Amino acid sequence: MATRWELVEDEQLKTAGSKARLALLTMVVTVLREHRRRQEKAREEADEWADPGLVFTTATGNRIDPRNVNRWWDKVCERAEIPRTRVHDLRHTAASLLFSAGVDLNEIRALLRHTRLATTADIYVDILDEVRRSTARSMDDILTRLHRPSATDSDENGEGDQAMKS
Repeated sequence: MATRWELVEDEQLKTAGSKARLALLTMVVTVLREHRRRQEKAREEADEWADPGLVFTTATGNRIDPRNVNRWWDKVCERAEIPRTRVHDLRHTAASLLFSAGVDLNEIRALLRHTRLATTADIYVDILDEVRRSTARSMDDILTRLHRPSATDSDENGEGDQAMKS
């Protein structure tokens, strides 16, 4: 059994629904291509290069220890002067930002590869204050339209009331 920080490679996926093709953003493809060019240059210049066929490796082409990813991320947070967070928290942030942008919750569930919608809704999507305010404004608009008296209800002569009764 793996310890908390041990890197484990396993061909078996977490769930049957875990394997999927995902659409990559143009920006992500651009960044990945730039990364590949830098990595190919590093490979050519290295005296020794392990090639496990991974996209992200150490400077010598070896697997990256997960603890080193966390250390790198801690430095990024420190430089950005934001509270320390976990790398995994980026999934929560992405889900919340997508939800606040109006993306359908089921689409967010599919992107995160969750089996159950409740997992996405209950754990991953933090309702942002702006979303709450928008929801309140929407409900206010609905109730205002429902409460707004019709022209026949507000007829000063009372004829509108009579027309409604007949």
